[in-house]
Amino acid sequence: MYLSALVRTPVTLIPPEILVSTIGEMTHEPIKLMQLALVCRSWPDVVLETGELWSYITVTSSTTRTQLLRQLKLSGRTLLALKFECNLSGDLAEFISGWNSPRPIVERVSSLQVHLPYIDETRQIDAISLWQSFFEEHTWPQLKKLLLCSKHRRLRVQLRAPNLKTIDLTQAELRKWSQVGLGSALCDVRWVSYGSYGDVAAILSAVAHCPNLRRLELDTDTGAFVLPTVPEDVPLWPKLTEIDLMCVGAGLAGILTVLFHAPHLTMLRLVCDLKPQSTQQILPVFRPLSHLRRLSIELFADSDN
Repeated sequence: MYLSALVRTPVTLIPPEILVSTIGEMTHEPIKLMQLALVCRSWPDVVLETGELWSYITVTSSTTRTQLLRQLKLSGRTLLALKFECNLSGDLAEFISGWNSPRPIVERVSSLQVHLPYIDETRQIDAISLWQSFFEEHTWPQLKKLLLCSKHRRLRVQLRAPNLKTIDLTQAELRKWSQVGLGSALCDVRWVSYGSYGDVAAILSAVAHCPNLRRLELDTDTGAFVLPTVPEDVPLWPKLTEIDLMCVGAGLAGILTVLFHAPHLTMLRLVCDLKPQSTQQILPVFRPLSHLRRLSIELFADSDN
C-alpha cells in the first residue's frame, strides 16, 4: 500500500532539497538544467534559484560571453567549479578578471581544471603567456583543487592558493613553489612530466613542508629525487599512506629517502629503472613499514644494457 501511494505521488510534492540533489546527480549542463526546469510549474523556481546547480562552469572555444554571464548570475554567491577546455583569449581573461558581482570570480573558485588543447607552434608561446599572466595576477583564496593538463609546450604558472588541497599536473609546473603557499592543507599531489626537464627536486622540496600529505604520485623522467636537508629522525610526511612512483633515473638513494619519510605507508607502487641488485638493497627497507598492505615493484632497463 505504501509503495503504491508513493508511485502515485505527484512530482510537485517532491521536497526541494531532494529535487536539487537528484538534478545535481544527473547533470550540470545549462541546456539540460533549463529543460528540467520546464518539467512542471514548480520546478523553475527550484532550478533557477539554486545557485549550486549552476556553479559547474565549463568554458570551451564556442562559449560566448553572454552564456558565461548568464550562468554566473544564476550561480549566485556559491563557490565555483571552473573548467577550461580551450586556450585562453585576451577577451576571456579580461572578462573573468573584471567580473566583480557579487564578488570576483577568482575568489569563488574552489575547483579549477585547465585542459589545453594542442595548437600549432607559432601560437603556443602567446597562448601560454596569457595563462601565466592570468594565474600570476590573482590570489585564489577558496581554491581547493587544481588540475592543469597541457598538450603542447610546458605550462609553467605561478599560483597563490593557500588553501589548496589537491594538485594534479600533466606537462605543467608551478613556478616559484616557495611562493605558492603550499602548507598544511595540501594532501594529494600528482605530477606527470616527460621530456621537458621539469624540476622534480623543486616539487619534493615544496611538499616537504606539507605535513598532512596523504598521497604522492610522480611519473617523470627528469632525474634524481632530492629532498631538502631535514633532521634524519623526523619523518616529513607522517600521514602519507599512498605513494606511486614511476620514474627514470631517480636513483636508489633518492627513492629510499622518500620512503624513509613516510613511515605509515599502506600502498606503494614503484616503476623504475633500478638494476636488479638494487632491489636486494631496497627490500629490507619495507620491513619497518608495518602498515604496508599493497606493494608493487616493476623494473625496466634500457635495451643497450
